[in-house]
Amino acid sequence: FTKHDRRQGDLIRIGELSRLGSLVYPFAEYRRAATNATLNIREAYVCRNPMTLDGRKRRHLIGTSKLDEFPIHAIRSTALGQLLMGVTGSGKTTFGGGFAAPYLTVIEHSEYRGAPFKCRQIPMIAMAVSHDATLQSFCLQFFEIIDSILGNTHYLHEAKTVRNIAKMALLLHRV
Repeated sequence: FTKHDRRQGDLIRIGELSRLGSLVYPFAEYRRAATNATLNIREAYVCRNPMTLDGRKRRHLIGTSKLDEFPIHAIRSTALGQLLMGVTGSGKTTFGGGFAAPYLTVIEHSEYRGAPFKCRQIPMIAMAVSHDATLQSFCLQFFEIIDSILGNTHYLHEAKTVRNIAKMALLLHRV
C-alpha cells in the first residue's frame, strides 16, 4: 500500500483490504524450489534437441510407431522430478501456480536456429490428483488437458478406447 492509499477514507481502505489475499511473501525455501524446478524443466530438454540425429530419430520413432510396437526403451530421458511437501497453508499451491504461470502456454515453432522446424511445444501442464487417485484417471486427465490446450486433438477419445493401462501409459509417453 502507498501513502496515497493510507490517506483514503475508511470505506475505501476497508475495500482495499481484499488485496491482502493476493499478497505472496517469498520464503527462502521458495528460491530453492524455484531453482530446482527451473533446472528440472531445462534438464528435460538435454536429450531432445530437434536438430541432432538422435533428436530426429526420436521424433520419427514417436510419429511412426504404432502403439502396440512403441519401443519406449529406445528413447532416452533426462527428465528430473521434484516433490514439494509441507503443512496445509504453507504456500505449496501458491508457489506452484506462480512458478508455472509463464510456462502454461503453447509455443508454435516455425524454425530452430535458422533451420525450418514446425512444431507445437507445451512446456508444462498443471494436473491434480483425481478423486479416485488411479493411474487411469491420471492418464485420462492428461489427455483431456492436452486436447483442450491443442484444440481437440482426440487423444482423450483414443485413450478411452484403450482398456489396458500399460498401453494408455505408452500413448501418454508418445503424446
